[in-house]
Amino acid sequence: LNKEEDLRIHIYYSADSGSGKSVGIRMLEMLCTALDIKCHIETGETSEAAFIGSFSMDTIEGRAIYNEIPGKLRGFEDGGIYFIDEAELLMKLQEREYNSGMMFYLQAIMNNYYESMSTIEKTLKSGTITIHPKCSIGLITFPVRERFLEMLKTGFYPRALTYTRILSNEDWLSLTAEMIKRIYDDMVVGDTIFG
Repeated sequence: LNKEEDLRIHIYYSADSGSGKSVGIRMLEMLCTALDIKCHIETGETSEAAFIGSFSMDTIEGRAIYNEIPGKLRGFEDGGIYFIDEAELLMKLQEREYNSGMMFYLQAIMNNYYESMSTIEKTLKSGTITIHPKCSIGLITFPVRERFLEMLKTGFYPRALTYTRILSNEDWLSLTAEMIKRIYDDMVVGDTIFG
């Protein structure tokens, strides 16, 4: 059996709010840009239509013509990195009917892209959207304990490199002291303090 290897790495990074997760992925975005690697950071709520695509309808000579409106994932069929910051919103929105397939789509993307299980097909009454993304997925979130068991059962975690960091009291004190120092340093120019 001559099977090609899928060398992508998918990331599930979970840490407390204020720990610098978003700053870290912005730095990765700058690095990707410098290396000419396509990178997108989705922040907050997204819908299946925005992610996968949808159709618009035009009427020509009384006949309905449907045109595909590409979702953001369409641009990642040749690779790249697609981050979803504040992914806990995505997990909570999974319960809503219009977002019910989002976790399934993310799992499909994480499957080996040389296999058919990584192809996403969404059938609507207007037509079918087929996407074969070859990007890495990065989910960035604060710890969502109520979803952990559900995601474990569906096989989400084995597909991703998972890192969870819970900040200790000492970490919070250190972060707070550093923020206060930076705010103070930004207010001081030469010998003049601006209030």
